[in-house]
Amino acid sequence: MAHQLIQILRSENVEFIVAPYEADAQLAYLSTLDADEGGIEAVITEDSDLIAYGCQAIIFKMDRHGNGEEFLIDKVFKTTCDGLRFKEFDKELFVGMCVLSGCDFLPSISGIGTKRAYCLVNKYKNLERVLSTLKFDKRYQMPQDYVISFWSAIAIFHHARIYDAKSKSLKPLKPLEHKYIKAINGELDLLGPYPISVVFLCYYKKLICLMPVR
Repeated sequence: MAHQLIQILRSENVEFIVAPYEADAQLAYLSTLDADEGGIEAVITEDSDLIAYGCQAIIFKMDRHGNGEEFLIDKVFKTTCDGLRFKEFDKELFVGMCVLSGCDFLPSISGIGTKRAYCLVNKYKNLERVLSTLKFDKRYQMPQDYVISFWSAIAIFHHARIYDAKSKSLKPLKPLEHKYIKAINGELDLLGPYPISVVFLCYYKKLICLMPVR
């Protein structure tokens, strides 16, 4: 199926990119680029992990008529929505809240949903303190390996490997930070292991098509 798709795109002169690892991370990266650099306007999806990756513009719940709900990352830290106010959050705290709420890489602790995760992060403004509080709070049953898995998920959302068309090479979504390398014990394969698992991402102008190969 992937081979057939590529052949059709080439025959129609449609530009496409093969995402080396997580297509979500590749999409988030493309959303940060200008149009003349191969950037995209928005991502149409039902996967909220795009928010944690820092995707600039996302359209959720698009119907057959093209109507949907627009999410703009820049507005998150300036507005209040459903009682959640992020003006005192930085991006690390925001991503930490997303991971606590549950994501593709780590299910949430029983009893911790979006609002509870928000309340904890908003109260302590420090992810290590949040994890320490949960560890000793008898209301929650934190898995033994949860802390390591938590920081691994954070590292992936910040530094997943993507393909940079300009340099024609792989690079992290954001420059690697020492604290995250330390948190995952230097196991950088978490950010995009070899051999490459193929996930195809293609785009034409402002239209996105995401096709995972199973």
